[in-house]
Amino acid sequence: MLRAAREQSWIERLQAELIRARSRARASGTVSIVSFVPQQQEIRFESGSNTRILTLPAGFQFESALEASAGEQPWTETLLFFPDGTTSGLELTLTSTGRRAARLRVVAVTGKIELSPWEPLPEADAGPPA
Repeated sequence: MLRAAREQSWIERLQAELIRARSRARASGTVSIVSFVPQQQEIRFESGSNTRILTLPAGFQFESALEASAGEQPWTETLLFFPDGTTSGLELTLTSTGRRAARLRVVAVTGKIELSPWEPLPEADAGPPA
């Protein structure tokens, strides 16, 4: 139960940081950049000369369509928040050691940040029923 509470708390912090990045872009009139860097287990929030880093908790990881196309190559997924409220768009899945996943989607046209609740991952192939 404690693990689930920590996972939920972290995902809420991620959502708050994304909202902050979107708000900074609109208020400053400059692009805010959010980089998801799985190799370093971090998310970088850049706005002007200000950079904030959010470290992924142990056991968390991102999955992306970009990751699948990159194969074994390191990848970084970048999200841009523009001053007019639009974004470059993004869709990622965040998984945890608790065998749960949450989907993050940022809509390009509206800048809306959608974060699904944590859901159990499907079980690995357990074979045919007995």
